Amino acid sequence: MRGCLIGCLSLVVFSFSGASVSLDNNLASARMNALSLAPSGTVTIVTIDAESISKAGEWPWPRERFAQALDNLNAAGAGMIALDVDFSARSSPEGDAALVQAVQDNAGWIALPAFLQRDYRQSNTPFGELAENAVIASVNVELSRDGRLRKYRRGFVHEGKYIPTLGGLLAGAEPSDTRAFMIDYGIDADQVDTISFDDVLRNRFDPKLIAGRSVVIGATALELGDLLSTPHSPAMPGVYVHALGYESLVQNRALTSPSKLPMLILGMALLMITSVVARYTPLRQLFGIHVLVMSSVLVIPFIIQNFFPISINTSSLIFALGWSSAAGIWNAFSRHKRALLEQESNYLTYMAEHDSETGMPNRRSMLAALTDLHRTDPEASILVVTFGIRRFGELRGAIGYTNAKTLIRSAAERLYETGTGLTHYHLGASVLGTLIRVGDQDSVDKCIDDVRSALQHTIVVAGQSLHIELSAGVAMIASQTDDEETALSRASLSLDHARRTRRDLVRWGEAQFEDPQLRLALLTEVNAGLDRDEFHLVYQPKICTRSHEIVGVEALMRWNHPAFGQIAPDSFITVAEKTGAIDKLTLWAIKQAIRDQSTMRRMGVDAAIAVNMSARSLLEIDFCRQLAETINQSGATIAIEITETAVMEQPELAICSANAFRDAGIKLAIDDYGAGQSSIAYLKRLPADELKLDRSMISDVRDSQRDRMILKSTFDLAHALGMRVVCEGVEDEATYDALKALGCDAIQGYLTGRPMAVDKLIAFSRSRRLPANHLLPEHSLAETGT
Repeated sequence: MRGCLIGCLSLVVFSFSGASVSLDNNLASARMNALSLAPSGTVTIVTIDAESISKAGEWPWPRERFAQALDNLNAAGAGMIALDVDFSARSSPEGDAALVQAVQDNAGWIALPAFLQRDYRQSNTPFGELAENAVIASVNVELSRDGRLRKYRRGFVHEGKYIPTLGGLLAGAEPSDTRAFMIDYGIDADQVDTISFDDVLRNRFDPKLIAGRSVVIGATALELGDLLSTPHSPAMPGVYVHALGYESLVQNRALTSPSKLPMLILGMALLMITSVVARYTPLRQLFGIHVLVMSSVLVIPFIIQNFFPISINTSSLIFALGWSSAAGIWNAFSRHKRALLEQESNYLTYMAEHDSETGMPNRRSMLAALTDLHRTDPEASILVVTFGIRRFGELRGAIGYTNAKTLIRSAAERLYETGTGLTHYHLGASVLGTLIRVGDQDSVDKCIDDVRSALQHTIVVAGQSLHIELSAGVAMIASQTDDEETALSRASLSLDHARRTRRDLVRWGEAQFEDPQLRLALLTEVNAGLDRDEFHLVYQPKICTRSHEIVGVEALMRWNHPAFGQIAPDSFITVAEKTGAIDKLTLWAIKQAIRDQSTMRRMGVDAAIAVNMSARSLLEIDFCRQLAETINQSGATIAIEITETAVMEQPELAICSANAFRDAGIKLAIDDYGAGQSSIAYLKRLPADELKLDRSMISDVRDSQRDRMILKSTFDLAHALGMRVVCEGVEDEATYDALKALGCDAIQGYLTGRPMAVDKLIAFSRSRRLPANHLLPEHSLAETGT
């Protein structure tokens, strides 16, 4: 009884939580998708699409275009025509007069939009005389908590006056009817007939798609931003939402849901009944009962929604079944609880101390043995030895996963035969360990020699003789104060160092391990490295996918440190950002690129150079202006590459700096696009000329249709925003062919050229015919029609 009460209280909390709403919404969407319906064929959408905007060459359009479209539609016999376009502001007198006349010619058959503000106290409506002969319809929508549009109203009341929604008006909603309903997204929006606005304007459409039908005119072009998130699509144009609202009404698919209280009561009754049944029913029979009831809970709402515009929320019933199922399982196993717990305890103890693949004692077991041995005789010297099998990955690939486990066990047995330890432990995929108790220094040296002699073995696995080589790391506990965990870690670090340096055996203390203070040491070395002329630039070409010509190069920084050798750019760039030296480093890179370009030009090679800028430098407007002045005074063709991460962190500052470069006539490229959380909103605000896709976005383009669709949409969006697309990390012909077919403009990667010094770049460039234009053309490929 106590379990039932707790379950009922939990059900009440769940029913009024966001999880319940989310589950009901997902189930309703699943039913809609399963009950796919065709549109009624009584409405046609005229789309203000990208092609129409491109052909017009401007936005907003002159009002004469809308007037001409209305005349053409009415001449084709259209019914009511609804425009989802804002006409609250006046345009040119001639344009306004033409639109007013077109509405007057069809008084009462033209619907114009009104947008009610959030407080419903103000509204944007068509200007004076334009609204006199038009029907006013609201284009307001109300989003759910998750930001998706599910519900639609037949109308609103504003200042005592009823305003129908656009969909409600076309469907003939009764005056004063403000009821909300769920749009049935099972009606296939892709089957709604559409005509491009440009085709309507030029009278190039089938009159059968217009005659006697309601017509909705609205934006579908991405750049107009009229997109709404729906259960059917993450970005559905608003005009489609109004059309589906209309379809839901005329097809009697305006879905409603019963109130929450009856379903909550039914759920509580179901929970109590099934909980009682679970107490006395065997687990197998209980499972069958729950499957039957769950099937009914899922199927009955599906059947009801198929015949009636009713969407039943069943989350309370599903929660009740889930709770009673858990209760039934608990009751079924409680009788065996002690036996199971004991068995599980023994099993977990064994698993905690043994490797699940090989059955050998593991690191935990080795550490416990070391602790026991050390505490039993604190004055004893103990060698902690770790062994690593070289080229284990290659061996495993050659002999198979199962045989690789046999190889590990065989290697441990062979080490035991050579006398290196009594017990061997499996510490990792290819790492073994053992403990050796030693006496004086002579016995330590002898044991070390024994370990060295054990590093070469021939082992037979699956009838095949394999020669394996081992590396070893050794640490020692020699006093009561030594820590067992530390000793084992030191042995592992010694083994890691032996592998990196390709040595047979490394003892802790004799090797030069990586200094953990390296990063701190570099804090003072970046500026000194610039003064000592230790930095240099290398260049990687960008190749056009159509002409195969070089369309520019990217400058990449390298640092050859006198003590540490080649230091990874990620390391010193990070240090430079933290110490504030990044601006000086960036300015050096710009000046060096200018000098290198001058050398290239003297040798007859004229290629624009793109230089990367860190997020920190981009957010310093004065520094960006200094860079722009340096570039312009030099006469060099230098572009700036910025990452989308910099824009996402502080968008306003980043956009301000980007505008400073644009005003100075310097081209911008967005680098590593797709590596983070890309924002289309920021993308369209940036004055960028080139979009560089991160290699993570193209890695599966050959095998994944989904990835190809995403890339195609990204290319089209970039072209629509006037940007050229460059894909980074292209290393094979198949990837290149796929990207070229999808519309990629240029590629950068090992397939076409690795980063190279300026002299090698000159030789490389002379073998190709360079274009006369800059790295980033004034017009995108989309604009030139290629």
